[in-house]
This record gives sequence, C-alpha cells and structure tokens, in this order.
Amino acid sequence: GETCSAQCHPLKTSDYNHLLWTTLAEFPGIMISLLLIEKIGRKKTMALEFLFFTITLCLLFNCSTQKSVVTAILFLARALGSGLFQVAYVYTPEVYPTVLRSVGVGSCSGVARFGAMLTPYIAQVLMRQSFQGAVGVYVLSTLVATVCCVLLPIETRGREMRDNKG
Repeated sequence: GETCSAQCHPLKTSDYNHLLWTTLAEFPGIMISLLLIEKIGRKKTMALEFLFFTITLCLLFNCSTQKSVVTAILFLARALGSGLFQVAYVYTPEVYPTVLRSVGVGSCSGVARFGAMLTPYIAQVLMRQSFQGAVGVYVLSTLVATVCCVLLPIETRGREMRDNKG
C-alpha cells in the first residue's frame, strides 16, 4: 500500500483543496485563542495550546494514507500554531517594561524565525531518513514549550503594563 514519504510530486487540485482547508484553520485558532487569553489568562492559554499541539502532533505518528485524516490533523495543528503565535505576541509585550518591550518581542520573533529556518530541514531532509524521527523533533519541542509555559513566572491578564524597569 501507500506509505508516508517526503517525496516531491506535482500538486493536484485536491492538494490545493487540502492546503486551503489547513490554511483556513488559522481563523478559528486565532479567535479561540483570543477568547481564552481573556478567560483563563495568557500563561494557561499558551500551556494548554502547546499541550494540545503536542497531542495533535502525536497523531501524526500513526501516519494515515487517507488525505482527509491527515488534513484534519493538520487543520487542528495549524489552528493551534496560529493561536499560539497570537498569544505569544500578546503576552510578550505585557511582560516587559517599556524600555525592554521591543527587545522582548524582537527576541521572541527571532527565535520563531530560527525555528522557521530549521523546519525545512526537519520536514524534508530528516523525514526522508525517519518520518517518526521528524515528527518526534516537533513533539519534543512542543512538549518542552508546554513545560516552559507552565513555569513562566508572570501572568499578565489584568496586569497594568509597566513603563519603567521597576
């Protein structure tokens, strides 16, 4: 039967349909995140979304050849990923005082871009060697991020933004 691989092939109309569906996931992901950050707080929202992201990525270990199943998993993963970025961009400026705010947001953005540079290597090169290994890198990364979010010392929901270092 058909197996999971990273082999390149020309895209068909159905591939574009699946891409459209996973892209549309960003809207509900962002909206749900915006509701959650006001209801349960930024820290808990990030930790919860990273945990669900980890679980969603684990579903890829049992790689299905049915495109609809893979599309549903990627829809959920993309929704969570988009929501996480929005929460990070809300949380980060709220944590730092004004004099450090741009450094904090810039650092967050820089780390995200570094991850974006590594992703093609993991998704293309490592996947050829081991599909489970490639998925495992993402699962481990999101699991570590979940723990880091739980350990964050500051919850910013309802907190005044600081204008100075003190």
